Formats: sequence, structure tokens, C-alpha cells
Amino acid sequence: MLSGNRGHIAIARATRTQLQAEYQARLARTTVDIDRLQAQQALIRRQQSQLATYLPPLKALLTDARRAYRQGDLDALALLKLETTWTNKALEQLRLEQAGWENSIELEALLALPGHPEQALLQEESAPAEHSSP
Repeated sequence: MLSGNRGHIAIARATRTQLQAEYQARLARTTVDIDRLQAQQALIRRQQSQLATYLPPLKALLTDARRAYRQGDLDALALLKLETTWTNKALEQLRLEQAGWENSIELEALLALPGHPEQALLQEESAPAEHSSP
């Protein structure tokens, strides 16, 4: 009988060891994923910032080019190139916005936090304590 208990104890220890190893592996994988998503979010923000700097002057140039075209001072091909550049950059801005949202949602899901992670933490800290009335 005593040796039977040793077998169960050994199985239980092995199971706990295996579960601990699996947990540690998932935790490490999650940490890597969080780091990757945060790095991607930082890259997206930098790219959005660069576009935000680049787009207004490009829009002004396009407005001037349209005026010059109407006055006959610019050919259609040059205007078309500027229009294409503007459209491509505006689409890039939309793609970056979408990528930022998708990245943020993935990070929130990974962390199991509702809403934006920083906002959720701030809301929890500033939420008034609920009191039940007698």
C-alpha cells in the first residue's frame, strides 16, 4: 500500500512540475508578445507623427498645383502625380490608424483589460468606492 501512495505522489509532483513549466512558457511567450506589440505601437505612432508633419505641406502644394493647372501653368501629368502622392499618403495615414487600433485591441486582449490599458487602470484607481445602503 505504501508504495502505491508513492506512485500517486510522484505522478502528482510530475504533473505539478509539468503544469509549472507550461505556465512559465506561456508567461514568457506573453511577455514577448506584449513587448512586440508595444514596440509596434511605438513604431506606428512615430510613422503617424511623420505623416502628420508631411501631409499639411503636401496638401498645400496640391492646392497650389490645382490652381496652377487651372491657370494653365502646370501640365496634367504633374498634377496627376501630386494627386496620386496625396492619395497614397492619405491612405497610408488611414492604414496606420487601423493598424494602431488593431494593435491596441490585440494588446488589450492579451492583457485582458477592457478599453485602453492605461485608461482602464486609471478608471479603476479613480472610481469611487460603492457603498450599499442599509
